Amino acid sequence: MKKVFLIMCLIIISIVACKSAPVANGPEKGAGFQTTEGNNQNAKGLNLPDGASVRETPRGKVLVLHDPKSKSDIGKKGSTYEVKFSFDNTIEIGSYKEAYNLVHQIINNNPNVRIMVEGNSSKDGPAPYNYKLSQRRSDKSYNYIIKLGVENSKLLKNAFGEALPEYPTLQENRRSEFIIIMNEADLKKYNDFAKTVDINKEKN
Repeated sequence: MKKVFLIMCLIIISIVACKSAPVANGPEKGAGFQTTEGNNQNAKGLNLPDGASVRETPRGKVLVLHDPKSKSDIGKKGSTYEVKFSFDNTIEIGSYKEAYNLVHQIINNNPNVRIMVEGNSSKDGPAPYNYKLSQRRSDKSYNYIIKLGVENSKLLKNAFGEALPEYPTLQENRRSEFIIIMNEADLKKYNDFAKTVDINKEKN
């Protein structure tokens, strides 16, 4: 009789222990746990064609465009597609058509993405004049992409004049850049950066 009682007690204890054991449910929502993949917008949230990549900058993701068929060396990108301008005007030079076409393709591949069309200039001339020149360059690039069939709701535009001398030569800074805006956080980041830029300050 005692053996039967002991066996019954052991069975009851085992059942209670199983019910009270913790169950692995994974990370809780809002607990601050995020995977590396979930944080990688470039890989997860953006569909880029061959020849396109992004360069992270304080103002956001700047598109870097290349000829997908051209390779300068194994493992290296080939010739660059860029929208550059002649001195003191809005006439595009170089591989600007190919660059615009790639931007058009990126917009088509990413229905929820907008592009900030950004005009820039070299430091030749007074800063206020260069700012107005960069505005005209931004307008020129914006209108070109619209003519390719892009809705204007997919585009934004801004200009920095000579305030962002990111490239080593004067000619390279006479350009339009294209910044990926994936969400409102990206737009806020860009606008917050723009507020810190003095477009009237002369560059040395």
